[in-house]
Amino acid sequence: MRRTSQDRFFHFVLIAVFALANSTVAMASPAPRVTICHFPPDDPNQPKLLTVGAAAVPGHLNQHGDAVCPAGSSDCCFGDPSLCTNFQTDPNNCGGCGNACAPGSACTGGSCESACPAGTTLCGTVCVDVSTDPDNCGSCGNACAPGTTCTGGSCVSVCAPGESFCDGVCVDESTDPNNCGSCGNVCGSGTTCAGGSCVSVCAPGESFCDGVCVDESTDPNNCGSCGNVCAPGTTCTGGSCQSGCPAGETLCGGVCVNENTDPNNCGSCGMVCPAGTACTGGSCENACPAGTTLCGTVCVNEGTDDNNCGSCGVACPAGSSCTGGSCQSACPAGETQCGGVCVNENTDPNNCGSCGMACAAGTTCTAGTCTAIGVAASCLPTSSLSVLIQGTAVTAYVPRGSWTEATPGVAVVPLEPSVGPATLVDTAGPVNSCSSNGVTGLTVCTGNSNDVYVLNGTALVTTLMAGATGSQNFSGGSCMTCGVATDASTGLAWLAEGTINATGQLQSLNPTTSVFGAPLDLFGENTSEDISVDPVRRLILSATETGNFQIVNSITNVVFNAAAGPFLDPNLGTALELNATVEDCSTGIAAAPGEFSTFILLTDLSQAAYTPGSPGTWSAPTTIQNFPDFASFTAAGVSGMAVAPGSHLAGVTDEFGGPAFGVVQLPATGGAGAPVAPDYVAASMPNDPSGAVWDMGLDPHTVTAYTSPNSGKAILAISNVARTYLALVDMQALLAAPRLPLTNTVDQTVTGIDLVGSGIVTFVAE
Repeated sequence: MRRTSQDRFFHFVLIAVFALANSTVAMASPAPRVTICHFPPDDPNQPKLLTVGAAAVPGHLNQHGDAVCPAGSSDCCFGDPSLCTNFQTDPNNCGGCGNACAPGSACTGGSCESACPAGTTLCGTVCVDVSTDPDNCGSCGNACAPGTTCTGGSCVSVCAPGESFCDGVCVDESTDPNNCGSCGNVCGSGTTCAGGSCVSVCAPGESFCDGVCVDESTDPNNCGSCGNVCAPGTTCTGGSCQSGCPAGETLCGGVCVNENTDPNNCGSCGMVCPAGTACTGGSCENACPAGTTLCGTVCVNEGTDDNNCGSCGVACPAGSSCTGGSCQSACPAGETQCGGVCVNENTDPNNCGSCGMACAAGTTCTAGTCTAIGVAASCLPTSSLSVLIQGTAVTAYVPRGSWTEATPGVAVVPLEPSVGPATLVDTAGPVNSCSSNGVTGLTVCTGNSNDVYVLNGTALVTTLMAGATGSQNFSGGSCMTCGVATDASTGLAWLAEGTINATGQLQSLNPTTSVFGAPLDLFGENTSEDISVDPVRRLILSATETGNFQIVNSITNVVFNAAAGPFLDPNLGTALELNATVEDCSTGIAAAPGEFSTFILLTDLSQAAYTPGSPGTWSAPTTIQNFPDFASFTAAGVSGMAVAPGSHLAGVTDEFGGPAFGVVQLPATGGAGAPVAPDYVAASMPNDPSGAVWDMGLDPHTVTAYTSPNSGKAILAISNVARTYLALVDMQALLAAPRLPLTNTVDQTVTGIDLVGSGIVTFVAE
């Protein structure tokens, strides 16, 4: 016999009652209670919820047709069987007995609603997102028209801004010739769509007539307007049919021509000149000058013409030019093509000065000349310290004194290939400047008086007396023998000296023979605080605190003043206090920093012109460039400067204290226009290994530079004012270091770069 749900429940209740009846007295507990829907026999439509003991449940179910209520059920439906349910959620009795919800819906809050996932709606038998469904957009059955899509429950166009939907395709009615201005408006032959209108595709001054572009001002078949044919014996002139041709012209096939010059009607109508000739005076002749060829109607030089290279019609591709009748790749400014490769003949050791000119071993190409490596490395200014490079060995010579410090002696510090302890060379008086010759191995140092010292390694070879007759006065002190710069090409050391008139002079010294040259007068000017020698061009450069920039020919001893001098401070309008003089001898770019400013003068000596005189003058493309981030040079502005030979990198320092320094990237080539530095960076020297704050030295500037023979790196060497440490700076690495946003200053904040930890700065004890 099949049991109903009431039977099963009744069976369950009997078991429960039996179990309760047989429980021990010790475990007695309140009899269980059961909630039922009670349907009074006399009025089953008025059910009541009753809570009865479990033992009474069977009687209620059998005698009255009552129903047991599961948890959460409180609504009653009388029937066979009766139910105790929840009208709020029961899909078969939703809101009332027998009210069944349709498939795909559920009973929610007593109402039949879609049973679709959140965010979707039941449309028919399918759950859809009416915010995106193009067939049910916003509501069931609301289909979007072609060319639109459903977005946010609304039908919107699918075409990009400025486009229209035409025949199932998005088009731009302003340019589409098949839908010009409106859908389906097709432009005719010979026209195109522009600005939403069909316009002629003919060249300016031409009209589209019967599928052909014509000039209505001259076409005898379309004279003035399409189809207007001029009668025989007339021609079209100015858009009207006129009898005959202008003076000097003949009517040939309805067109007026000059039979004296027309290659297709030369001398008479229809007489065509053969290739290579032109119509001259009514005769076909070779009309091109010697060395040129007639290509079409134009005489060209097939050796240089990019459109007719080698022969008529051969055009050179982009990026190349016609040279010697063949297309060759074009080279950047300052470079020359040698064997199909662009090279800089000023610096390329395999093409030095001209293609194929290879420099011998031990030499390098500088300014288009094969120069001994030691000579090229001597392109350095005077300064307090120098470096001696011989093979792989690099040694620094650091004077202990300055123009205002009376400490004698020179510290000799091995730097490469490994750092060694410093050796102090004793001198009779204070030394302010040293310069080394990598060819001879000798170092010349100058004292504040007339004393000059020649060193070989750590040995003092000789002490000499120079030819100064008085002192020079600078912003950083006074001196009789103020500095020295070596010319390794001649072996001479050039001394900057004072005179009895408190002006400057130059004097040469051969340190091998101890022979001085005659003093060289500078026409009332002081020398530069740091003169510089160009051993390739044989020049001595001396930019002065008065804004003048003197150049001396070291062979002829002729002095030239700057024709444009004095150079002025762009902010103040007064003479720029040029404080040092340096040069990148590989390019001829010379520089001079303006003390107490952020300006540096750059000039291209490879373009210099010299006018003889007493003194003569020189001129060259020059720029006074501002470096705003060098405003951090608060002690004296840009002051000391040195270029690492061949690197195009210059180091710049403050003086009289402070930690500010920087690197300027100089132009990689000269010879074209006024020079401009493409990049630079300012930085602050970290505290030295003892923890002391770094202070830059006094005059002459305690800075020099060299190119390492071991790593090839451009190194800036700086001594502090206390002469306790040398700081060696990898200039290229500093230039590439992270910068503060929107500045040319290295980011040395807590989250920035550690110059010492990164290896950009290395300290060496003096």
